[in-house]
Amino acid sequence: MAALLATALVLAALLSALPLLPAVAPVQPQSSASPAGVDTVTPSAAPGSASTATSGGDLGTPVAFASGAGKATVTVGSAVWTDTGEMAPEPGSRYLVLEVALSCTDGTVPVDALMFVATTAEGRTLPGFGPSLTNPLGGQVLRSGGTARGQVGYALPPGPVTVEVLDSNLTTVARIRIPAR
Repeated sequence: MAALLATALVLAALLSALPLLPAVAPVQPQSSASPAGVDTVTPSAAPGSASTATSGGDLGTPVAFASGAGKATVTVGSAVWTDTGEMAPEPGSRYLVLEVALSCTDGTVPVDALMFVATTAEGRTLPGFGPSLTNPLGGQVLRSGGTARGQVGYALPPGPVTVEVLDSNLTTVARIRIPAR
């Protein structure tokens, strides 16, 4: 009786393991009469990635503001409109990537990418997923004499943009004009 039970358990284990085994397809013998054809694939040219650096407006100009328990300046060093990123932008939009620097001049000032809001004719936009950022601006608290640098990116319709810096109460404390590409 014990032998019959052991045999039944082994058989059940083998049958339950069958779905886990890889399927093996039968091998078809190849005819040596005609050689296998070679398919040559020529990749098409990669789509162009148009990037346009913007100049003018308030680019490169430090803008003073007070936020939290301190005072600081924000400088947008460069603004680049691009069609490339982590994924393609929505139709009618491009990515705007800003290089920003914040310097605390007195007290302490909180810094985060979400404190930068882009305003266009279509409305306000927070930084979002899509633009490829090599040095994203991270969240931190700056003390007097401290500086934070990084990138902030948006998906926007091309055109003039006003970047607003918000404090912790979501009040605009600074505005930076970014001209159209």
